[in-house]
Amino acid sequence: MCGRFSVYIDDLELMNRFPNHEVSPFQAMKITNFSPTMEMPVIIENQVVNMKWGLIPSWSQNKSFANKLINARGET
Repeated sequence: MCGRFSVYIDDLELMNRFPNHEVSPFQAMKITNFSPTMEMPVIIENQVVNMKWGLIPSWSQNKSFANKLINARGET
C-alpha cells in the first residue's frame, strides 16, 4: 500500500460537481495530504462520503490490526 497521497482540486469545482454539499468536504477537513488510517472524503456514485483508508481482514477481531497492514505485500 502506498504511504500517502495528496488532493489538489479547486473547492468551487468540487462544489459545482456535488451541489448537495454546503461546504466542500476537503475544505471542511482542511487537510490535503492523506496517510493510511486517516478518514477522508471519497466519491462513490456521485456522492461524497467520509471513509477510513486501510485494510481490515474479514478474520480480524481488532480494527487496530489495520495499522500493521500498511506495508503488506500482495504476494505473501
